[in-house]
Amino acid sequence: MGPLPPTRDRRYRVRTVVVATCAVLALVLAAAPGVTAGPRPVRLVGTYRPVAVDGFGWGRTDHYVMAEGERFLLQRGGELPGLTPEARIEVTGTIQGSRIRAERIRTTGATAARAAAPRVTGTRSVLAILVTWTTPDSVTPESAVHQLEAVNDAWYDDASYGQVRMTADATDWFTIPTPTGCADDQIMTDALAAASDSGAALDSYDHLLVYFPHTSACAWAGSAYIGWGRLWINGYLDTRVTVHELGHNLGLWHSHSVACSDGGTPVPWSTSCTRSDYGDPFDAMGGSYWGGVGRFNAAQTSALGWLDGRKTTAAGDGGTFEIEPLGQRAAGIQALRLPGAPRDVWVEFRRATGVDSWLPAGATNGVLLHLPADVGGSDIVDLTPASDPVDAVLRPGRSWIDPATGWAIRVDDTSAAAATVTVARPADTAPPVFTTEPAISFASPQMLPKHGDPIQLRTAWVAKDTAETVAGYDVRVAEDGGAWTTVASGSPACAATIAALPGHAYVVEVRASDGWGNLTEWTAAPPVDLTAASERAVIYDGRWSRRRDTRALGGAYRLTTRAKTSALLRIDASAIALFARVGPDGGKVRVLVDGRAAGTFTQEAGAAGFRTLTFRRSWRHAGSHTIRLVNLASDGHPTFSIDGIALLG
Repeated sequence: MGPLPPTRDRRYRVRTVVVATCAVLALVLAAAPGVTAGPRPVRLVGTYRPVAVDGFGWGRTDHYVMAEGERFLLQRGGELPGLTPEARIEVTGTIQGSRIRAERIRTTGATAARAAAPRVTGTRSVLAILVTWTTPDSVTPESAVHQLEAVNDAWYDDASYGQVRMTADATDWFTIPTPTGCADDQIMTDALAAASDSGAALDSYDHLLVYFPHTSACAWAGSAYIGWGRLWINGYLDTRVTVHELGHNLGLWHSHSVACSDGGTPVPWSTSCTRSDYGDPFDAMGGSYWGGVGRFNAAQTSALGWLDGRKTTAAGDGGTFEIEPLGQRAAGIQALRLPGAPRDVWVEFRRATGVDSWLPAGATNGVLLHLPADVGGSDIVDLTPASDPVDAVLRPGRSWIDPATGWAIRVDDTSAAAATVTVARPADTAPPVFTTEPAISFASPQMLPKHGDPIQLRTAWVAKDTAETVAGYDVRVAEDGGAWTTVASGSPACAATIAALPGHAYVVEVRASDGWGNLTEWTAAPPVDLTAASERAVIYDGRWSRRRDTRALGGAYRLTTRAKTSALLRIDASAIALFARVGPDGGKVRVLVDGRAAGTFTQEAGAAGFRTLTFRRSWRHAGSHTIRLVNLASDGHPTFSIDGIALLG
């Protein structure tokens, strides 16, 4: 399709015809000359037609009732009841001019409440009517057709999975009477009359778009009826404005953002929220202000019927779902609906492809959540509420509980192919439990530092969760009563290594978290003091020699090659570590703790080494113990040595 045949420039004077119902005619009387008519009682029945007015950084919805060819603006102290566009309604109140102060509004047909937009498929035809009351701008019939039939067609083809296409015609420029201020109804009436007089078959088009050069008298870029194919464009015949206004014609309301708080603290959702009319930064029906025109979110796309076969609904107590990128042409689940009252929750996963190719990481490195709004359209849930909604995603490893529906939502993982999401209701609010509390021992293997470097300590624990596995652990340590230092954050390991210096005291605390973010209290291991045992604390029995070697701790170590030679240690500690010379000639050593056999260890190694941990033992709490180490010398492996001893008190 293309431009209509050009017509000669002509100025149209449109006669004003007042047609009223008997009720309106009886109640709205013509005022005497020079007298302003005051408010009069009125009751009329007509068609409800809301108009979305899209300003520069702001938006609003004007509510009208159309009766007998007249349009009346509905005004009410509070929110209008949720009404379906094109519903038949009865309005009772007072009228002055074309404004009705509504005291009572009720539906007269089957449409009793706001419903989803009707399913929209097929080819949509658009007639762009170019009008001016000054001089035309640079827009031509050809450029208008290109925008609507090429650019917008490609956008809607992508966003609708090929279910909606666009064709367009455009008129030549018409000159119409100068409107009073920004009288959009007058502009529309005059434009339609001009197009009709030129031979355009207006009834054959799904959308009648009136374009005029930008005027500051209209403080908006575009305006459109919701659910009815009439729209105005104020000098911005581009993708951002035309896609948005055509979306209104298809039945969509705005995609909003909300700023919520709880006791003054920003939260994703609460009973105390302020709505920004089209603040969703990633959606064509919202701000979409990052430089592109993003596809409609899952809630809006579903309202148009475009997600049939590509969405699923969580049932029962939930489950785990693979959600593929929204807009992907291949068959697959691309939206998850969580049913609830007073409204559902929609979960979607976006990638920077197609009409979304411009999306920032704040929209793609997790999942986006949307809620059907009570004023129509949708609300994006900002999962990082302390900042701008451009980073609204729920990231992998994070979870959120919707306080309204009770659904708990967690992102387990994301990839280029899908997001893995787990949902549950009721939410799991029980934290994990430590079945074995943290304890500290010497880490193995390690070498005892020679010149005051730290010794490696090991803390270990066991925790369980009643609903699922533990997701991770946080570990922190304080030295000599000082500030906490983070050792690990969200680690899946049930142990951590800590660097400690002899002569200092240490406290280690651990807490566990599950996949829903439930945390245990910080749980402390018994505090410890790290000391190096003096050689005088060891009683040597049998023949021992003292060997000098610069590689040994202190430049020397003790050694025996006689069987049954032993060393006795009397300690008051929670852990002990023996560091020794090891090598091919190293032998086995029997251990007796408090007079009882406690196994053996070996000092055999492929190559000689010094200050190497060869034996360690720990207890839950510090106490007095005796440890006897007996050499079990054998052929080729006769050597037992002691290089150093460290204790945890």
